[in-house]
Amino acid sequence: MPLYLVRWPTLTASLVQADDEDELLDILDQDDDPGGCTWEVYSGPLWIDFELPFKIGDRKAGGCVPTDPSDFTVEPTSDFGGELDPDMVHVTTPLCDEVSDMKQEVLRGAFPHLAEHIEAHELDDDRASSDDGLGAALLRELWPLVRHYQALDDLAERDDFEATMMKQMRVTKILPAMRRALAQALAEVPAREAD
Repeated sequence: MPLYLVRWPTLTASLVQADDEDELLDILDQDDDPGGCTWEVYSGPLWIDFELPFKIGDRKAGGCVPTDPSDFTVEPTSDFGGELDPDMVHVTTPLCDEVSDMKQEVLRGAFPHLAEHIEAHELDDDRASSDDGLGAALLRELWPLVRHYQALDDLAERDDFEATMMKQMRVTKILPAMRRALAQALAEVPAREAD
């Protein structure tokens, strides 16, 4: 199952696993309109930690080796809000080379202009020596947002059935699930008319 690097129209990127691009669009639609997204299969390094908001204490301090889980205490951290659900899991990354490599690959894939600026800055290139270079790189990263606003404007001008569905679902691109539902509904019409 491929892992996709998704670039949202804003300055946000996601790593999402899906069977194929159709499923990817359906998954992305759970959060926001995927019509403004771009994506590519991601095969770079990956390391993400999942931490519970609890700290472990050792009851047998002083050099004694624990022999049972009851030799420890478990107390909530200040991050624990008291809710017992999956949202209590915190997503983090460790400080290591693999994570640095992962972040570099994400930058290159999702934010190529910023990645180029950072690489030039690391080489002490004159282009990267000013804040103007950073600002220009970030503005160039906003083309997906511009295209998304243009798609919203184009959709607002349309009044066909597909556009009406898209407006109701608040998307700028017909989603695979919508296409399947429409095809099924159209297939049922002749069957009903035959009855």
